[in-house]
Amino acid sequence: MDDFITQQKLQNKFHQLSESDRLEIISKLPDKKFYEFLYHSWFNNKLENVAENYKTWQPWQEWHYPIDDLIRFSKVILDNKSYIEAQNIFDIGSHLGYITLFCLHLGCKHITGLEPRENKHELSSFICKTAGYQNFKFVKGSTHQDNFMKCADQVDTVILSALIYHVADHFKLLKKITDSSAKCLIIENKEKKHIAFNIEPKVAWKIEDIDQGKDTGGWHPNKKQFQVGTPNQPFLNGIMFELGWKLVKNEYFYVNTHLENKRLMSTSIYVR
Repeated sequence: MDDFITQQKLQNKFHQLSESDRLEIISKLPDKKFYEFLYHSWFNNKLENVAENYKTWQPWQEWHYPIDDLIRFSKVILDNKSYIEAQNIFDIGSHLGYITLFCLHLGCKHITGLEPRENKHELSSFICKTAGYQNFKFVKGSTHQDNFMKCADQVDTVILSALIYHVADHFKLLKKITDSSAKCLIIENKEKKHIAFNIEPKVAWKIEDIDQGKDTGGWHPNKKQFQVGTPNQPFLNGIMFELGWKLVKNEYFYVNTHLENKRLMSTSIYVR
């Protein structure tokens, strides 16, 4: 607990978030207990019998949304309410379902979460239902499937949160989204600092390994090693402009701000 409180003080010092600003962001998010329980279950490997676990679980009174997470969710979700409210959303790479939950809280019409690891679905669905929502579904699948866009019904907005840098063929992924009915695409990227602000299109490639059976989300099935690339903004813009989209917003921000090696992130909003 002391470590958490210390981290929060350092994060707040970095972001210079006033108490009123912090409370305003929190007021736009669901009760923190839902988000807290998602990660409690994930980190403690309690992905079965979720409803029974929830009955006996007690949230930390001292714990609230971490400051870095408030900044992140503001950039990715809250600041883009106009593209989420009353819209049909496709959350590709839904992970534990918190982005789905936040979109439901903002009043989306319907949302589909695509997640290859089916053992997360019970947890995600339970929390969304417990928070009072029914207008959602979670589907097993990945972007390696040719028809993955058909997993969702009519789509207005697509969200790629923490996914674009786990991809090898960025054009193929973005082309499939373009071929759908989507009118808005929100991309959250984990930037590589050495290419992030280069004016030329760049991709930082690397080989990722599956660690003792734990993959990076199931996006590369049946492979022990695979190549992935983190694109910079000019690279993404080049593809998106070629596909007929226009960039309406691009913002950079940091997370892990209590650490010396802070992580640079970005959010890009494309429309057509």
